[in-house]
Amino acid sequence: DLLAENALSAAATPVLAEVEAREGEAKARELAGRILGGLLLLGGGIVLLGILGAAWYVPWTVPGFASRPEVIAKTVSLTRILWPFLLLVSLTAFAQTLANLRGRFFLPGLAPAVQNLGVGQKFDKVRDNLPTRVRFGGSVRPSKPLLLTLEAVAPINNAPYGAAGVEYTVE
Repeated sequence: DLLAENALSAAATPVLAEVEAREGEAKARELAGRILGGLLLLGGGIVLLGILGAAWYVPWTVPGFASRPEVIAKTVSLTRILWPFLLLVSLTAFAQTLANLRGRFFLPGLAPAVQNLGVGQKFDKVRDNLPTRVRFGGSVRPSKPLLLTLEAVAPINNAPYGAAGVEYTVE
């Protein structure tokens, strides 16, 4: 989670905003380019290690498949296919951070609102539907250090539920 989603945004947003306020847009763009380069280098390296090492660590993490080498082989293949997702999520999170810095919140916020659209997944002759869900939510900041959030989640194949959150920033 360090390279993606909220952790990346929480780390990069205040730094980029401060650099832009103090040193101008050109310096902020330069820093954003450096962050992107580091993200590609570090994230790409982790993905490459994950793909190359899958045959070693997958059997170790799923010992119950030891008696079924064909399932181990499929699991290794699927693991290798899924590793690039980490880098793509990281790049998407960084793009969302940059959009938020420019005051564009709607489309970046809408992207994760609908999850897992598709026909399903198949593994070892068993097909499962994807856990499709739609999310709606919002947040309000009644004072500078306090952020309140509410979210409604409507899974397609399950009962809807709500979530609430509170953040308090200590400076």
